[in-house]
Amino acid sequence: MITENLIKILMSPVFGLLNLLPTVYNDCLEVWAYVREILIDIFTGIGCFIPLSALATLLYAVVALHVFRIILAVIVRIKSFPPFWGGNCVI
Repeated sequence: MITENLIKILMSPVFGLLNLLPTVYNDCLEVWAYVREILIDIFTGIGCFIPLSALATLLYAVVALHVFRIILAVIVRIKSFPPFWGGNCVI
């Protein structure tokens, strides 16, 4: 009995700090299936107004531009390692 009271007194600050933490609910995970269905319906509706073939060409161009920029950046980075490939080395 004395030990239990001593432990309760020593642990009361810890329990007090734990009680200050906010309560986290996981209700959003249960609602996600409903939100997912709504998003699918919205994008399906947009697909009826804007044909995918028109968007696909634009998407391919944007992706190709980003891939080109990434490859060019990698080439420039690799080229800068050896001193004689960089073009700014004076011999």
